[in-house]
Amino acid sequence: MKILAAAALLAVPAFAADTDLSHGPTPLRANTWAHEYDYPDEVEGTDRQAARLLLVVDTHGYVRRCDILESGGAPLHDVRGCAVLTQRARFNAAVDKNGKAIQSSVAFTVDWRKPFASGGPFAPPVDFVVDVAHLPDNRALASVSVRQILSDQGTLEHCDVESPSGLAAIDNQACTLATPLLKLGPVLGLGNKPIRAMRISRLVIERTG
Repeated sequence: MKILAAAALLAVPAFAADTDLSHGPTPLRANTWAHEYDYPDEVEGTDRQAARLLLVVDTHGYVRRCDILESGGAPLHDVRGCAVLTQRARFNAAVDKNGKAIQSSVAFTVDWRKPFASGGPFAPPVDFVVDVAHLPDNRALASVSVRQILSDQGTLEHCDVESPSGLAAIDNQACTLATPLLKLGPVLGLGNKPIRAMRISRLVIERTG
């Protein structure tokens, strides 16, 4: 879901840790997840858009759950996207700050209008767009991903940068910017059971001035 929010850069750095081994789930051979025969027969139409799916990845890198967060306008196409990802998507599992494998939650978009030859239908989405008055180095925008470890009660255990923007002022404050926007709550696993998991979210920060 793409949400607009006004924010200003703060002077206080976000979460920090002396030794942090955590990292998010890493897609493996993502270009092999979809095949040409997976594509629906009819994907044209002005009412179609990319669907947004939420995956739960287990400690062995397998997708154990797929939820449709936003439909692309054709429910059967959304379900097909979940089926393909559940069957074929594989990851190097996420690990927590102590280096222990942990379940994770990560979003993908599926757009069956995107030609197979151009990389296939799956892509990581932008979760939030944050408007700020100024950005360092006169940049117009910056992109940063954060990883949050949530307890099975939905409380925040840890937050850090997963994919940096390349701007220290943004990266040092990414969690401060992200935490108010990302609703806390437990990640749901199989059988709707709350689990301790890592959540990956991508923010795009745009200069309004």
